Amino acid sequence: MISAAWLVVLIIVEISILAFIISMRLKRNDQLLHKLYYCMAYIALIWDAALIALFFFDWSDRTAQYIIDSITNIAMFFPVFTLCIAMTIFYGWNKLPSWCGLLFFEPMISWGMVWTNPLHHHYYAHFSLISGEVVFGWYFYVHLLYTFICLTASIIFIIMVAKRNISSILRWQAVFFTIGCLFPSVVNIGSVVGVIPATTVINFLSVITGMLLFHGIAIFKFHLLDIKPLAMQTVMNRISDGYLILDLNGLVIDINRAFADVFGREYGITINCQLEKCSPTNPDAQTGFFTLIGHIENCRSQNVSITYEHSIILRTAAAFVRKYYLVDITPLYFGKEDNIGCVAMFKDITIIKESMEELQQNQMRMMQQERLASLGQMVGGLAHNLKTPIMSIAGGVSSIENLITESESSTGDPDVTNEDFLEIYLEMHDWTQRIREACAYMSDIISTVKEQASSMEAEYNVPFIFEDIVRRTEMLLRHELLQTNCKLEYSNTVGPFIITQGDINSMVQVVTNLVDNAAYSMKDNGGGTIRMVTSLVDDNLAIKIIDTGIGIPEEVKKKVFQSMITTKGSSGSGIGLYISKLILEAKFNARIEYEDNPGGGTIFTVTIPSEHFRIN
Repeated sequence: MISAAWLVVLIIVEISILAFIISMRLKRNDQLLHKLYYCMAYIALIWDAALIALFFFDWSDRTAQYIIDSITNIAMFFPVFTLCIAMTIFYGWNKLPSWCGLLFFEPMISWGMVWTNPLHHHYYAHFSLISGEVVFGWYFYVHLLYTFICLTASIIFIIMVAKRNISSILRWQAVFFTIGCLFPSVVNIGSVVGVIPATTVINFLSVITGMLLFHGIAIFKFHLLDIKPLAMQTVMNRISDGYLILDLNGLVIDINRAFADVFGREYGITINCQLEKCSPTNPDAQTGFFTLIGHIENCRSQNVSITYEHSIILRTAAAFVRKYYLVDITPLYFGKEDNIGCVAMFKDITIIKESMEELQQNQMRMMQQERLASLGQMVGGLAHNLKTPIMSIAGGVSSIENLITESESSTGDPDVTNEDFLEIYLEMHDWTQRIREACAYMSDIISTVKEQASSMEAEYNVPFIFEDIVRRTEMLLRHELLQTNCKLEYSNTVGPFIITQGDINSMVQVVTNLVDNAAYSMKDNGGGTIRMVTSLVDDNLAIKIIDTGIGIPEEVKKKVFQSMITTKGSSGSGIGLYISKLILEAKFNARIEYEDNPGGGTIFTVTIPSEHFRIN
């Protein structure tokens, strides 16, 4: 019989199981794993209710004993549900496959054998609820073997789940799940060999303690039935960034679909393989593969995070495609100190790289467009700049011809003295000197225009004297300055010579644009002096272009360095200041700013960092 003490224990267990089911249902945990565990809890509830009923039955009633025992044997389904839980965790099922129904075939037969045992005695050769009197039939051992197979398979599946994941939570889940499966198995084996009394209550409590208690710890303490691990795996497989998880020995613990589709396919990397033993399918991929291994080794040996850019060529049906990835390799720690491996994240930056290249090409085209526009303006003024020296040369040639004629006609004339001939020769020498100066000026301006006409791609990162910038600017804008009645005044407060490092043609383009804008803004005010002042500000070189023009309209100020903004109407391209800003940032690491001139007009300031200039 069941004692009153055991009855109290069974009632407490019944209430606990019922409370567990209600609390789980209120939380609306309706995933497949939860449903399987509900079934186990319902079975335990029925089993416990049958044991409680034994307390109120007459033990001399043989039929009642058969019925109660047959009800308690519903526990035969426990091992199958345990196996289903383990396979669901391993395979990530959301719904049981139809073939899983075959697993329940044996326990259904066994339960039927128990109910019909009085007819054949194959399950119980001699039935009794008293320990030591029961004798099991041959079919009991068939069911016992099937039970051990289910529990062993469950343990194997859970261990495999823990092995392919480095998470300590998953490993603790495996430990408690395994104990929960082994506990009732050990009790059953002990009952068969006679070491443990084969009572129904002891068997029930072993299952409750093992499967429900230890599995419950895995569920509530370590979230075995939590949907988060499955959801996280689904999310990781759907994100575009790939990841690779390695242990300290270089064993591949886990990868996601994004990594497998690219690096897994090209480098032959799979789960549970040694990274060093992987072999790229394409010989051309070996360089990238060994580069990856080298960075991972550095991360593991130095315990530091490493970030680098990785490129890989993928074969598609149409052609070969190059992809770019930003790889971030980070050590993994268990606790605060124990290094257990590393994780490498692969962020696809191909679109970013292509966008950057396209942006650079667009900027290059705009720079070239501005250069051509500037050249067009210079060519327009070139005729005016060359007109004066050409006329001077023509006048000089005419004067020299007249002097030659005069000298020839005076030969043999007694009234013409040697002093007269010397005066003619001196005047001819004066005109040749003027012609030489005009030719030198023409040569300088042609050379300056030619240098500015050089391709934007032909960059010259060489030192140059800033005074050359001023000289070229005055020469290129001579016509514009005369036309607007302006003059350029240069003031150097830094030192005798400012030697700047970079592309002189680009700097000339920036300065001429600023001076030309200043002259244009001062045109309506009758012209004036444009001041260019160089000074040191916080060890940086500040170049100020100061005008007294009409200033910048309020509606333009906020977008003055943006493309397609102009105050010159149809005569402006709208990209001058925008391109100037790009040139300064790209080639001199400099910045350009503006402010209102207190005396009227605008002050543009170009600030060049100390590494791009020196003072002699």
